[in-house]
Amino acid sequence: MLPFIENFWKKNKSINLFLEFLAIIIVVFTSVNSMNGIIMGLIITITIFSFQFLNTSYLNMTYVFVLVLLFINFIFLVLSNSFSLNSASTFKYFYVFCRDILIYVLFFYLILKRLDIFTGILKRNLIDRIAFIFLLMGIVYLILPIGHIDFNLKLGSFKQIFNFVFLFFIGRMLAFSESFNENSIKKLSRLIISLGVIFSVYGIMEIFILPYFLGMDPLLFFGGDKYLSLMFGANSDIYGGGTINISGLTGNFYSPAFGMSIRRASSLLIDPVALSFFLSFVLVLNFCYSKTKVLNTILISSCLILTLGKGGILTSLVSITFWALVRFKKIGKLVAFLTFGISAGLFTLFLRTDSSVMDHLNGLTNGVKDFIEYPLGKGLGSSGNLATLVAGSNNNNLISGGESTVGSLLSQIGILGGLLFILLIVLLMLRIKAIKFTNDNQNQLKIFLSGLLMGGFSASLFSEGVFQFNALGLLFLFIAAMISVSEKSKKFF
Repeated sequence: MLPFIENFWKKNKSINLFLEFLAIIIVVFTSVNSMNGIIMGLIITITIFSFQFLNTSYLNMTYVFVLVLLFINFIFLVLSNSFSLNSASTFKYFYVFCRDILIYVLFFYLILKRLDIFTGILKRNLIDRIAFIFLLMGIVYLILPIGHIDFNLKLGSFKQIFNFVFLFFIGRMLAFSESFNENSIKKLSRLIISLGVIFSVYGIMEIFILPYFLGMDPLLFFGGDKYLSLMFGANSDIYGGGTINISGLTGNFYSPAFGMSIRRASSLLIDPVALSFFLSFVLVLNFCYSKTKVLNTILISSCLILTLGKGGILTSLVSITFWALVRFKKIGKLVAFLTFGISAGLFTLFLRTDSSVMDHLNGLTNGVKDFIEYPLGKGLGSSGNLATLVAGSNNNNLISGGESTVGSLLSQIGILGGLLFILLIVLLMLRIKAIKFTNDNQNQLKIFLSGLLMGGFSASLFSEGVFQFNALGLLFLFIAAMISVSEKSKKFF
C-alpha cells in the first residue's frame, strides 16, 4: 500500500501541490487567534508552497495555478468560521494575499527566470508589446496621485481591470517550456472541462436538490453567511460602505426577474457572475475536446442558465454563432439569425423583468460621458461597482457607477486605455486565426476562442466582472499558452 501511495504522490505532482496548498492554509487557520500566528502561518505558506510550486514542471505549475484560482473562494468559505466578525479586515487581507501573491509572485518569478524569452517575445510580437504598454499604463495610473481616491480603492480597480494581462503573460511564459506542446493544450482543456462539469453538477444541485435535503440554502450550510459577512464587513472596514442582504446572502446571489428575487447558481466559485463567464469558456472547450459532448453540453448549459448571468449567456451565444458563420457559411447565417433573435428576445425580457438591466446600461453611458469630459480619465477607483460602494458612504460626487468594464475603463484611464484594450482584443483574434495546428479539434477551437473573445468584449460593454481571474481571465491564460506553443515550432528563440 505504501509503495502505491508513494508512486501516486510522485506521478501526480500537480494534485499533490494543490493538496499541500490546502494543508498549509489549514495550518495557518489553526493559529489565527494572534497576529504572531498569522505571520508565522504566512511564512510557512510562502516558504513551503513556493519552494514546491516553483520547482515543479511548468505544465504542473499551470495545473496547480488553475486549481487554486478556481477553488480559492470555496476554500476560504469553508475556513471562514476560524475568524470572528471583528477580524473581517484581517480575513479579507489574508484572502487577497493568498490569491494575489500567487498571481503576482508567479508573474515576476517567470519574468526574472525567463527574462531572455520575455524580452524576445516583446521584440517580435506586437500583441505582447501592446499588452505590456497597457499594463504599464495601469501601473502609472496606480502610482500617480490622480484624483482624491484612497489607494486601497485604486488598487482594487487596478486588479479588476488589469489582472487578465498578468494571466496572459503568465500563460506566455509557462508554455515556453519543453513540457508544453499541443498535447499539453489538450490536457489543460480536459482539466478545465472536468472542473466545469463538476461546477455545473453542483450548481444544478445547489438550486434544485440540496436545499430540500439540507433544509436550507447549501451556501448557508457551508457557512456562506459568515464568509460573506466577513468579506463585506472587510469592505466596510477597508473602503467604507456596506451591502444589502437577502435571506442571509448578498444581493448578487439573487436576480430581480419576473417581479421577484430568484436565487442564482454560484456553485463552488461562490460567484454567479464569474461562474457564468467561466462556463461559457468551458462550453467552448467541451465542443472540441470532450468525449461526452452531449451530456456535458446539457449539464454546462443548464447551469449557465441557472446563473442568470446575462453576460455569460451572451458570450456563449456570440461564440457559437461566430463558429457557425465561419464553419458553415449557409447554415451559419441561419444560426446567426436565430441567435440574434434569441438574444434580442432575452434582452427585451430582461429589460422588462430585471430592474438591474438599467444599471448595466448606465455603466456604459456613464463611462462615455466621463470620457468626453475627462479624455485622459478620472483615475483608477473613480468608476465601477466598488467605487459606487465607497461613494455611497463618502458622498463623493466625482465617482460614477454602473456595471460595464468598457465604461469603467474609459472613465478611469481615458481614450488611450480604451484604444489599447480594444486593440489588444482585435490583435488576439487575428493572432489566434494565424495559428496552425495539426489537430482538427484545435483548429476548430481557434474559431470558438475568437468568438469567445468577441462575445467577452460584447459582454464587457454591459458587465464589470467579465475578465476577472476566475471568469474569462483564464481564457487569456489559455490563449497565451496556445500562442506560445505555436511559436515554439517556429524556433523564434
